[in-house]
Amino acid sequence: MKKHILGSLITTASYQACLSEIISLAEKRQNGYICVCNVHMLIESFFHKKFRNILNNATITLPDGMPVAKGISILHHIRQERIAGMDIFPDLLKKCALKNLSVFFYGNTETILNKIMTKSAEIYPSLKIAGAVSPPFRALTASENQHIINKINSSKPHLVFVSLGCPKQEIWMAEHQQIEALMIGVGAAFNVFSGSMNRAPLFLRNAGLEWLYRLFQEPRRLFCRYLKTNFIFIFLFFIELLYAILIPKQFNKQSQNTN
Repeated sequence: MKKHILGSLITTASYQACLSEIISLAEKRQNGYICVCNVHMLIESFFHKKFRNILNNATITLPDGMPVAKGISILHHIRQERIAGMDIFPDLLKKCALKNLSVFFYGNTETILNKIMTKSAEIYPSLKIAGAVSPPFRALTASENQHIINKINSSKPHLVFVSLGCPKQEIWMAEHQQIEALMIGVGAAFNVFSGSMNRAPLFLRNAGLEWLYRLFQEPRRLFCRYLKTNFIFIFLFFIELLYAILIPKQFNKQSQNTN
């Protein structure tokens, strides 16, 4: 089931239920894509209809950011836990190893991909790695793009992990549904798993402050983005919350008709 927040539809289920559903879809090699939605992605979706359609047409859209999970919980009177990409990535690798499912890594740098494959082989020796591609940091030619599609499909993975950053990875997945596997955009989870970036301590994660830890790690890249998106999110969320409180019937009707 999906619930509405700021015009976007977010999957509402437990961590374990989402993990099981992803593995079930991967086993069937069902093509489609999974988005891992944080505040940045939610604001991109609010202001850009094309991106909102990409997010809302995803097979599953996980509430990655604590503000997203808490916002859904408050608006719809449910208890929705955060389902972080950095948590679900290694858990999916573990499940794939146990289920004899193969994986493909796409995006990021050659260095990061090599570290991921080395670490994966050490931790999950039975994991089948179908392949990995680090694309150039420029627009691909049509022939290059087709070559990548052919390479992924010929390797027959069950699950393709994509790390291109938001919104690039979500757009890429939506435009590459001819790939015969389930895709999931995990962004910086590649960097964390490889050991190239440290994860926030557990108490900060539980407090919903992992974004603050990342800000200290990458202040130049993230300061302006966080300043902008976090304040916009708070403003828009309280408007939507007032709407839900004052006109609940209209809010529920809008939630059902979100596209």
